[in-house]
Parts: sequence; structure tokens; C-alpha cells
Amino acid sequence: MKPTYTTIPATIARLQTMADGALRVVVDAQEVADEVEASLLASRRLPGHFIWIPQGDPVDQVVDPPPQEKFPKGQSPSQRLRKAMFDYWEGADLRCIFNTFYQKEIEALITYYKEKE
Repeated sequence: MKPTYTTIPATIARLQTMADGALRVVVDAQEVADEVEASLLASRRLPGHFIWIPQGDPVDQVVDPPPQEKFPKGQSPSQRLRKAMFDYWEGADLRCIFNTFYQKEIEALITYYKEKE
């Protein structure tokens, strides 16, 4: 399946660093056709990729971004991990509350990856 994307002439109006380390990018676009505007409005709040090509660079040589792995609707990878751990904890005969089990296992994962550095 060929990726779909929309190109519009625009200017980066503002960059803002968020508390969680994310970067908010505010873009001012010139007037666009009604179908382009409808496509952008339909994409509001959907995850995607932002590619900035400065004026003068060849737009037709843009490399398509890598496809994003699909996750069940509404679940982040950390939520999926917590759910899998809960399902395991529920089926196992562990003699502790889930939060204790979760914290112990997450610390073990963190330690494992730190030791690999």
C-alpha cells in the first residue's frame, strides 16, 4: 500500500518544548483547496509523521517515512505490557498484590537493560 500524504506551502510559526519532552510545532499554511482542507481536518488528532522541506529543496525527492507499527486501538505499548503482565499475574499463583508484582518486574527489566549498556 502506497503511503498517503498531503503537501501544502507553509511556515513554521512556533516551536514549543512540552513538559514531557515532546515538541509542539505550530504551522501557518497558505490557503489550500477545499479537498486538502477536508483531508487535514479529517486527520486531526491522528498520529502521523511531519516532514519539513525548506523552500528550494526538491519536494519530489522526499523519502516516505517508515510505516508505524499498528497497536490495538487506544493502547500504548506500555499499556499493552501492563495488561500482559496483569494477565500473567492473574493466571499464576503468586502471593502478592499486582502492584507489588508489577513494580518488581519493571525494576528487573530496567536493571536488565541498564546492565547491557
